[in-house]
Amino acid sequence: MSGHSEPLTERLVTLESYVAQQERLLQDLSDVLAEQFRVLDQTRHELARLSMRVEAMEGRVARQPPPDAPPPHD
Repeated sequence: MSGHSEPLTERLVTLESYVAQQERLLQDLSDVLAEQFRVLDQTRHELARLSMRVEAMEGRVARQPPPDAPPPHD
């Protein structure tokens, strides 16, 4: 019976090792995903801020009077 249990024990150890490796991989992927969401959120806020700045600049440019026409060339 002990000869038969050794391969089973090896298989169990191998499976436990595989599961532990998969758990680490899953945690690593989860960490990367969380970081990507954080960066995406920052990027969205920065885009919104820059869009507002561009709109404000466009408004100032539109309100400026047109430049005087250059003098005619003789």
